[in-house]
Amino acid sequence: MKKLIILLSVIFSVLHATATSYSVSISNSLTNGTIVNNVNSIDSGDVCHFYVKPNTGYHIDSVFANGTLCVAVKDSADGKVYEYVVTANTELSAVFKINTYHVTATCDTAMGLISPIGISNVEHGQSITFRFQPKQLCRLDSIYINDIYYPASDTTSYYTFNNVTADSSIHVVFRLAQIITKVTVHGKGRVEMFMQHDSVVVNTSLIDTFVTDYINASFVADTGYQIDSVVINGINYISDNIAMMDVNEHQNIDVYFSRQSYEVTITYGPNGSGSIVGDTIMKYGDTLSLIIRPNAGYKPASVTVNQINASVSDSILKHIVTENCSISVTFEPIVPKITVICGPHGSVAYEYGDSTVQLGQSKQIWFNADNNYTVDSVFINGQYKGMIDNYIFYNVRGDSVARVVFASATCTITTACSNGGSISPAGTVVVNRGDSLRVSLLPNQGYNIAEVKINNEVRTVTDTFYTFN
Repeated sequence: MKKLIILLSVIFSVLHATATSYSVSISNSLTNGTIVNNVNSIDSGDVCHFYVKPNTGYHIDSVFANGTLCVAVKDSADGKVYEYVVTANTELSAVFKINTYHVTATCDTAMGLISPIGISNVEHGQSITFRFQPKQLCRLDSIYINDIYYPASDTTSYYTFNNVTADSSIHVVFRLAQIITKVTVHGKGRVEMFMQHDSVVVNTSLIDTFVTDYINASFVADTGYQIDSVVINGINYISDNIAMMDVNEHQNIDVYFSRQSYEVTITYGPNGSGSIVGDTIMKYGDTLSLIIRPNAGYKPASVTVNQINASVSDSILKHIVTENCSISVTFEPIVPKITVICGPHGSVAYEYGDSTVQLGQSKQIWFNADNNYTVDSVFINGQYKGMIDNYIFYNVRGDSVARVVFASATCTITTACSNGGSISPAGTVVVNRGDSLRVSLLPNQGYNIAEVKINNEVRTVTDTFYTFN
C-alpha cells in the first residue's frame, strides 16, 4: 500500500495587541494643599509619579490613588513625590492636616504660678495667652521667651504668643518683692544706710530693700550743720540714729539739716564804738560786718576775733562765722606823720624843728637848694605844686607825703645855624632856671626858614624867632 506523506509547515508570529490608556485626574475636593501631575493619561501598567505639597502651616496626612494609600518615594524641600501603577482610570487625592506646635511654660512655683503651665498644643497661626500670678511677698522679675530675656514690671500680668508658627517656650522668674526706701537729704549732711546685705552713703537717692531686711540709718551733719529732724512716712523723729526692723512697706525718709547758730559778742575800748550789721546771733557761714566808729582824733588800734588779729578795711571788719565769736576793738589817738622825700642838692627845714605835728595843727616846711641849685618841682601827696620854696600843711588830719626835686640853678642853651642865614644870640648862652630866652632866626635875602630842631626834635616855627620859656 502506497503511503501519502504531506508536510505541514506552520509559521507563528507575535500577536501585537493595542495597549489600553487610562486617565489620571486630581480630586476636586482637595483642600489645604496641592497635587501636581504632569500627565493627563497613561498606559495601563505604567507608573505615575506625582508631587504633593501642603499649604503653609499644614502637613501631608495621607495620599490616595483610587482610594488606595500611596507611599512617598522621595522628599523635597516643601513636599513629597509619590508613585502609583495605573491599571484603570485614576483619581489622586490627599488629606492635609494643620500643624500643631508645642508651647512650653515653666516657672519657679515656690514664688508664683504661670497658667497654663507645662506643654500646650497650639495650631498654626493661633494665639495663646499665659498669665502670671506672684505669690504673697513676691513679684514678677523677668520673662524669657525662647530663652531671650525680657524685663518685666509689677504691672505685667500676662504674655500672648500671637500667630504661632513654631515650637516655643516661656519661662517666668519671680523674686521676693522689694520695698522702695526713698531717702531725701535737706541741707548739708549725709545718711549712712546699713542694710542686711549692703551699706551706702546717701545724699539724695532711692534704695531698694528686700522685705526681710532691716535698715539702720545714721544721720551725720556736715561741719557747721546740725540735725533738725528726721521724718519717716510723715512721723517726726529727733535722733542721729534710727533702726527699722522687718521693713514691709515703702519708706520715705526725709532728713533735715540746718546751719548751726553762733553768738557774736563785741567789746569796745574807750574813745570809740561800733555797730554790727544784722543780729548778734548768726548762722554758720554768714559774713559778719562790723562798722567801727572811732571818736574824733582816734583810729582803731587793734581788732581781734577770738584773740586773733583781724584785718580792717575802711573801719569795717568782715568775718565769716564758723563758731561763737568774741570781738575786741581798741582805739588810739591819730598822730599825723609828715614824710618828706628830698632829692639831692638840697635840704628841708621844719617849723618847730621837726616833722611832728598834732592833729588839727598846721606845719610849714622849707625847701632849701644848695649853691648853684634851685627847686625844680614839689609834690604834695602826689599832686604837683610847682617850683616853690616852702609849703604849709593846714589843719593836719592825717599822714602826708611831700617830695621835692632840686636842679641846677642855670641852664646852657647852644644855638647854631646853616648857611643862608644867621641866628642871634649865637653860640652858648647861660640862662637862669625859670627865665626865658628869645632867639632870632634871620634868613638871608632869598632864603627862608626850612627847619628848626630843639634837642634834635623838629619844631614848627611860624615867625622869625623861637622863645625858650
